[in-house]
Amino acid sequence: MWFLGFVSTLAIVWYLAYQGAGASLWIAVLISSLVAVTLATDIQWYVSTPLWLIAATLILVLGVPAMRQKIITTRLLKQFCKVMPAMSRTEREALEAGSIWWDAELFSGRPNWEKLLNTPRPHLSEREQAFLDGPVENLCEILDDWKITHEDRDLPPDVWDFIKREGFFGLIIPEEYGGLGFSALAHTGAFGSGDEALQPQHRGSSNGDGAQFPGTRKTAVAL
Repeated sequence: MWFLGFVSTLAIVWYLAYQGAGASLWIAVLISSLVAVTLATDIQWYVSTPLWLIAATLILVLGVPAMRQKIITTRLLKQFCKVMPAMSRTEREALEAGSIWWDAELFSGRPNWEKLLNTPRPHLSEREQAFLDGPVENLCEILDDWKITHEDRDLPPDVWDFIKREGFFGLIIPEEYGGLGFSALAHTGAFGSGDEALQPQHRGSSNGDGAQFPGTRKTAVAL
């Protein structure tokens, strides 16, 4: 009889591990299983007593955060730090430059979609929108995709001058360092190949023989 209880306990443990149950649920199931095995089976005291002692130890060490950190986590971290290479200054700056945002939910295996849906939608500032409507549109008008790709294999000098003059190379660089300080949304809008820029109603590019290729006008992605 006790063997059946032991097998049932293993099945419950496997299910909880598969579902990613929390510590409190693990402890409750462990205690309930031991009570059931002790009272409902003919298990001997010299078998049940060690089981209760092991369970109590596991609950104290793993279920109490302060004890778990002191006994297990701290020691494991020390051993882990010994085998890990030292972090360079550049790597540390890169890690501290941003946040994990909602992406961490994807790697958790059980993303909270409500958190994503409740995230405010980003908007362009008036200054960013003016840049997209002005310099970006002007750049799109002077780009000739066919000439750049098949003839010159480079941007014309006047386009390079326009790009440098309008600050395209410093879109996300903070203003105190000489950039424009734009958001990632504005950066994407400026350098992405937007749907509107690819519509057939925009002017095409000439192949030099007068033939037009509608829809080949691109945004600053040609950079």
